Amino acid sequence: MSRSHLLRLSVLLAAVLALSTVAAVGFGAAGIPIPKVWAVIAHELWPSLAPPPDASRAERNIVWELRLPRVLLGALAGRDWRPSAPCFRW
Repeated sequence: MSRSHLLRLSVLLAAVLALSTVAAVGFGAAGIPIPKVWAVIAHELWPSLAPPPDASRAERNIVWELRLPRVLLGALAGRDWRPSAPCFRW
């Protein structure tokens, strides 16, 4: 596989990870639409660049303080389990 193919694949997989992360944050008992999730995350990361989201304070807390940390922790845990997967296949 050439370098350009690897670069394209890496960019594609990073985009899929970002989209699935935002989708996972939006799902739950209190369903939050994906545009609101994007707006909350963008505003929390870059408050001066992103306009304040039209989300309520409860929705901002759900996204930023509850769901996003859990989703990111799950992604990190999945990344760390991958190298040990062959050990569990016997």
